[in-house]
Amino acid sequence: MNLQDELILRLATLFADQQVQLDNVRQGQQLITNYFGFDISLVYEPGLNNQLSEMSRYSNTKKEYPKILALNNLEEEFNNRLIYEGFLMLNKNDELSDYELKLLDMFDAKTLYVESVLDDNDRIFGIVINAGNRIAYSNEEFNLLHITDAMLIKYTSFNLYKKRLRLAQKSLEKILDNTGIDIYVNDFNTHDILYVNESMASPYGGKDKFMGNKCWQVLFPGQKGPCEFCP
Repeated sequence: MNLQDELILRLATLFADQQVQLDNVRQGQQLITNYFGFDISLVYEPGLNNQLSEMSRYSNTKKEYPKILALNNLEEEFNNRLIYEGFLMLNKNDELSDYELKLLDMFDAKTLYVESVLDDNDRIFGIVINAGNRIAYSNEEFNLLHITDAMLIKYTSFNLYKKRLRLAQKSLEKILDNTGIDIYVNDFNTHDILYVNESMASPYGGKDKFMGNKCWQVLFPGQKGPCEFCP
């Protein structure tokens, strides 16, 4: 078995776990980083305010690297290339735009490999970055790097989707908490409380007093069953 096949096999074994483990992500980053001679591998996940925050890193250096990437600050042309091409290799010896040179400086690298994670609407919500000072990569190495990073992305994407869902849920809850209207939702058949906003819950002692209980237990303490007027 050659080194390329061994790398893919080790990554496939590592990422066979159905539950995404950060230790497995970092071990995968370590394998990729060391094989291709990078200084660091970074995985960014969805954050607040259209930002990506660092989810995982493996580094062979003590240099500081950005923990947050603001998607709004991505140059439009670079952003579009990431969306349509999916991955980019920036090399300081190539003809690069001022923005691409700025990215290399940001990661203190001569070579930067960037691969994006897209949602169903072709919007970036995750990025994998490998950075280092090795200049020359053969076409064979470039293709292998694309394969190995794609394996890493596929493994981590479930976590990225979950994180984005949690952020969307928090945003919705924040809106509902600030409507100025008391809101609660209960199961029509069982009367179990499924959701309550902050303004509704606050006079009763908070959301914890609602969740896991039936509406009449919280709103009418001492009552033995559903309200007569309840349909």
